Amino acid sequence: MKSKNKIGNGCLWTILVAVGVIILVNLNTPSEEEKKVMVEEKYSEVKAIPASEYCANRDGYEELIELESQSPRSEYYSNISQEKYEEYSQKCAEKTAQLIKEAEVRRISEIRTKYASFDEIYGDTRKITKEDLRNYMIKVLEITPNCFPEYVDKSTNKKRTYFLMCTDMKKVYWSESDMKDGIVRSIIPHLSDLEALAYCEELIKLQLNNPETFSPSILNYAVTKVEDSRSVVVQNFSAKNGIGAKLNYRATCLVGNEVYEIQELIQI
Repeated sequence: MKSKNKIGNGCLWTILVAVGVIILVNLNTPSEEEKKVMVEEKYSEVKAIPASEYCANRDGYEELIELESQSPRSEYYSNISQEKYEEYSQKCAEKTAQLIKEAEVRRISEIRTKYASFDEIYGDTRKITKEDLRNYMIKVLEITPNCFPEYVDKSTNKKRTYFLMCTDMKKVYWSESDMKDGIVRSIIPHLSDLEALAYCEELIKLQLNNPETFSPSILNYAVTKVEDSRSVVVQNFSAKNGIGAKLNYRATCLVGNEVYEIQELIQI
């Protein structure tokens, strides 16, 4: 009998707990009338936002649409929320684009003013004057916001080529032809390690008698980022030669910024 009473009491307790949960859920769930009031209050709140605040109106109508989806939508509200949301979304996007454009105009104006008298310019000639180089440098800075100029000079490795040295030791190169044609150069980012490896592997295959037998080492390779936005890749690999013998090799490639070449290819 005691065992039956325990079972009965356990079942009763389970039922009471379940009923309690249902009651709590019902207490926490707004009634249909309460939902309707919430929508009306939100609508009044949104209507109080000045019409000129496009993004705030967009966010307000987005919240209103969410509330309306959970409640009986009155005829008064049903036809306006989505339309208003789309209208203010468009205006918000246009306003944001305008602000970004205005900020960019201010940034460029500040650059031109700041560097109008920049004098750390070398390598000028009667044909390419300091003023020419300064004006071109300013155009470079306009599209390269992460470059803070140290100096401009003529390249000793490339004919009719100049470069801008940035404070982080990155360089921007341009030619006299670029200046003449109105082509503005910027810092070229390094290839990722995977991209550099892929380019090197393609260069290697072009040198092999049996490129289909190319098998790169997954352990013996290295990628080093060097100046001028280029990377040096050292890759060990195996491949079959012209008579079918499998041999081991090491290749050193230089890739990036318009240079893609094998500097060394040796058997090891």
